[in-house]
Amino acid sequence: KDRTLAGTGVFESPEDPNKVPNIEVKLEPAQNCKIIINNKENGPVRNISLQMRPVVEDKNVWGGYERVVQTDNEGVLQVDGIIPGLEYYLCDERFESSTLTGEEWKWFKGRVTLIPLESTIDE
Repeated sequence: KDRTLAGTGVFESPEDPNKVPNIEVKLEPAQNCKIIINNKENGPVRNISLQMRPVVEDKNVWGGYERVVQTDNEGVLQVDGIIPGLEYYLCDERFESSTLTGEEWKWFKGRVTLIPLESTIDE
């Protein structure tokens, strides 16, 4: 829960649901990243709260993994506790909680692969 360790893996489901296989899960230290988030017009997405959740095999991961992150006034998103190279789905938090739909609502949403760059991280 503190996002200091993380990992990914593929685990086969047993044919017999009553047999619990021994599974070894290796967790690695999570990383920090710093990235500029741009919209479709290639402009920075400034001062916005985004829902963030991992994407595995082209599907969003649900079930407690989502979190809210925020860009600064230059569109920079600084996030801790990421799995390097894993793809994340980002969506404007207002979109997730809105009952309004239609072309007039142009919330940011997209996917980004977060790769830590140690030289740009303030720890």
